[in-house]
This record gives sequence, structure tokens and C-alpha cells, in this order.
Amino acid sequence: MKIDINRLERITASLDIRFVDGDEKQTLLIEGGKPIYFSSSIDDHSENLPGGSCGENMRAAYPGPDQPYEPLITAFFQLMKEQQQSVRMIDVGALWGHTSLVAASLMPNAIVHFFEMNPITTRALSKNIELNPQLGGDFQIQNILLSNIDTTTQVTFKHYTVRYGGGKGGTEISRLKILRENLKSALKRIFGHEGKGDYITLQMRVATIDNYCAEKEFAPNLIKIDVEGSQYDILKGAEKVIAQHRPLLLVEFDTPDSANNIGKSNRDVIRLMESMGYQCIWGDHRRRKSPLHQIDANTHLEIEVNSLGIFYPSEA
Repeated sequence: MKIDINRLERITASLDIRFVDGDEKQTLLIEGGKPIYFSSSIDDHSENLPGGSCGENMRAAYPGPDQPYEPLITAFFQLMKEQQQSVRMIDVGALWGHTSLVAASLMPNAIVHFFEMNPITTRALSKNIELNPQLGGDFQIQNILLSNIDTTTQVTFKHYTVRYGGGKGGTEISRLKILRENLKSALKRIFGHEGKGDYITLQMRVATIDNYCAEKEFAPNLIKIDVEGSQYDILKGAEKVIAQHRPLLLVEFDTPDSANNIGKSNRDVIRLMESMGYQCIWGDHRRRKSPLHQIDANTHLEIEVNSLGIFYPSEA
């Protein structure tokens, strides 16, 4: 796939996206795509979910009519739709499924393998997928931790601090519950009384994308990674798939605090992808009118920030 930076910037700036809130279900309408539905029921609230629930997160993500969530990624899918008939996607760090469901809205019969390690988030993701039969995709959810090795490990999930948006109806009713849960968690932290009930510890499979795709006989043409600092290890575990299938990659870059969790920077990620014959387009995926840049690992720009790297094969 050829990526015209100027055209991608224009699509990002002119996206027609409408978010419709609701007490039980939210709707996302994208020009040229099928409607997407997200669960916003108060019954889905959990202190183990980022933001408290999908509905509360979506309200924060779409604060105004001209403020779509991560518009560059939606624009990328619009551009991809023009050049490719279908998407076979690995979504690492799927959360609510927003990114992949947008792709499936624009490209019919999408095949998506979702990877989400938080089991409670996985249940919320499953509910969102159930709400969207009109997309007609083949969706598989994997509660697997991806890395550069195959093993098992224990993972502990801690309660999140919950936030809420400015919705109405069910969300207004939930505010007292949210305030109470946040206060309870804060007091436990202050006085050192966090107990076993404040954590979830699970035995999890750790796998590489290479071995997973070999098991499933899956040939992705797109890999999206948003994992708060583990990008490098996941990409090392995908070298065979990348060499064989030459997928496009959307890799969220992080601040040094996150990226240095494994001692690797965003520049290290670029160097790794360059060694595999890939080029990088970089920019702020959260802003409509952010300039995009063709960069390499030696580019004199401040790239150690929350941003997006779009990687494509040099031979494209």
C-alpha cells in the first residue's frame, strides 16, 4: 500500500464522524462506513476497567462534535479502504475494540484477532462485538500476553481510578457510585490497607505473534500495537510474520516513562523496523491538523512522546 502523506493529512482534517451518546448504547457514525455500537450500560461499570466502563471512556474520547478520537487512525483506514479490499488485522492492546471496529466499519468482512490481557476488559470487548453483527466480520478475542517469548506468567491487575464523562441518564445515576469507589480506593492507598480484594492475579499465556499466527494459519495485512511500553518485544516476536507477509503496522509511541519499561525507546522501535525493510510516517494521532513527517531513527524531532508510527514496507 502506498501512503501519500499529504492526502492522509487532508483526510484527517476533513473526517466526518458523529458520536451519539446513550444510556445503554452509544453510536459512532463514520462517513462511508457502517454504524458502530458501544455498550454504555451502568451495569458494565467496574473498578477494574480503565475509566470505569467503555461508556465513560467513550464520552471522554469524544468531547465535542469536531473532536473525534484519534482521527489519524480513522483517516488511515479511509486511505487503506481505497487501496485494499479487506483487512486481516492483529489488534494488540484492543481495550474496547474501538480501533478495529472502526476498521471493520469501513472495510467489509474484516478478520480481526483481538489481544487484550485484562480479563474484565475482555468481557467488555466481547459485549461490544456482540452489539455489532451488522459489521459482518470474523472477530476472535485472545486473553494472551504478547511478547518475544512463549511461556506462562502471573499477571496482577490493580483497580483503576474511575472517571466519568458529562453524559446523562444512567451516567448521572452512576456518579455517586463512582465517587464512592474512588474515595474508597484512595483511602486504602493513603492508609496502606489495600487487600487481596483490590487485585486480580491470573496465570496467563505469553506468546509471540509468530507462533500464534503459525498455530492459527493467519496471515495479517495489518498489525496495530498500543501496549504502553512493550512494543519492541512484541515486534521482536513478530519478525517472521513481518518478513513473510509484509503487513502495515500502526504502533503507538510512548513517553520515556512507559517506553523504558523494557529499556527501549521509540527510536529503538524505528531502528528495528528499518532493519526489517520498513519506513515510518510519524505524527500526533490525536489531533485533526497535526503535521505528518517521514522519519528515520536519526530524525531530529522530539519523537519520545505519545504519538503514532505508521510503518510500511520500503518496497511498497
